Amino acid sequence: MSTADFQSGIARINDVLCTLNLLAWDGRTMMPPGGVDARAEQVATLTMIARDLATGDALARAIDGAKGELANADPSDLRLRALALAEREIAMLSAVPPEITAEMAALKTRAHGAWVEARAANDFAAFAPLLERMMGMQRRVAEAIGGVIGASHPYDAMVGQFEPGMTWERLQALYATLKAGIVPLIRRAREAGEPRHDFMTRPFPIPAQKAFGLRMAERMGYDLSRGRLDDTVHPFEISFTRGDVRITSRFRETWHPGGTFALWHEAGHGLYEQNVSPEFSRTIFATDLVNLYAVGGASFGMHEAQSRMWENRVGRSQRFWELHFGEFRDAFPDQLADVSQDEYWRAVNRLRPDFIRVEADELTYDMHIILRSEIEAALMAGDLDVRDLPAAWAEKMRD
Repeated sequence: MSTADFQSGIARINDVLCTLNLLAWDGRTMMPPGGVDARAEQVATLTMIARDLATGDALARAIDGAKGELANADPSDLRLRALALAEREIAMLSAVPPEITAEMAALKTRAHGAWVEARAANDFAAFAPLLERMMGMQRRVAEAIGGVIGASHPYDAMVGQFEPGMTWERLQALYATLKAGIVPLIRRAREAGEPRHDFMTRPFPIPAQKAFGLRMAERMGYDLSRGRLDDTVHPFEISFTRGDVRITSRFRETWHPGGTFALWHEAGHGLYEQNVSPEFSRTIFATDLVNLYAVGGASFGMHEAQSRMWENRVGRSQRFWELHFGEFRDAFPDQLADVSQDEYWRAVNRLRPDFIRVEADELTYDMHIILRSEIEAALMAGDLDVRDLPAAWAEKMRD
């Protein structure tokens, strides 16, 4: 067994995970509601195939053989990093009981379908039982992975999957610094008064919203020959290879910023994925063995940094609208006939606390992240019950 065998083994796992990504994309964009149960079983089956490949003897022998083959390699050799990363992730994956992995895979698919229905009906109680089951399994996953990484809090195992080395203790310290800077800014923004924004809720035809938003995404660098835009309930980006990186958004005629800025957010993710080096395709550097997910980039945290940069640092910047407002007004002449570039730029940066994270303004969006992390940590630690979640959410939103 050799380095080539190791790479071949990871490539097969990545192929299965990319197929799972395709099923996930279809399930959140195209699949009719009646397909949920069958899709859940399909996802569970493929997930277990990927798990068995990752934790099986063949890959273990390939890793051992590759380590021997590279015994005298330069410490900076990327192949050594690949082996170390694979061993670390396989150890965490192996710690989770296989029946939990299978049940979680199916339940996530069913839970998403139930969430879509509960969201439309504004009925948390309908979704709560599934969420309770999910939390129970997540606690078992956290306990298993926590034993491998030496976690001091149940949330460490969750946070560490998305930003390696991060812990709940470190994250709380970062949040404290963030709050210290953001809260005074929110206060100052409120004291400054609101800019004009009556035109933001005028009807902006959705086809024109999509056309303008996608045109700007292309100028940012998102390559439509390797991507596409579709409608969904909750925006996301997902990739299969560097040559197929898809984005989604949701659009409302009477609140166009929601769809437009979410599109640019997802295009930021897409830009990152499309520009991961092709040499990393079907390697461990585009394969998350802990979450059994095909994804490129250094970390999920880095991924989110790119999406937020294009959505806000670029998309909400004064210079961006100086350059593109004329074209935007040409697309919506009736809606923006009495609106100046400066008025529009100020309106898209208006402080607008919102219950929906993806539609919050730049300042309060970060507070959303803090709020959600605090609630998730409390749920993981058993300090908050799912049935009490709406009250806890409302209290933190007031704060």
